[in-house]
Amino acid sequence: MYRYAIRNERYRYIANVPYNLDTYKPESWTKPTSEQLYDYKDDPHETRNLAGNATYFTLKQLLLAQLEHMLGEGP
Repeated sequence: MYRYAIRNERYRYIANVPYNLDTYKPESWTKPTSEQLYDYKDDPHETRNLAGNATYFTLKQLLLAQLEHMLGEGP
C-alpha cells in the first residue's frame, strides 16, 4: 500500500492505495483503503479529517482523479 497526496490552494487529499509490487503500479485508484481530506482555510493544522463527510464526496473524487492523472495512470 502506498500513500499518495495532492494539494490545491484550499484542500489536501491523501489516499492510501493498494500497490502491486510486481508491476510497481497502484492496483486500484477507485478503492483507496483509507482517505484523508483537510481544509486549510478552516483547519490549517489538519486536525479534522473531512474524508468521511458525504458533503465532500465529489471533491474527493475530483482530487483522486487529478492525482491519478498527474501520476500518469489515468485518462
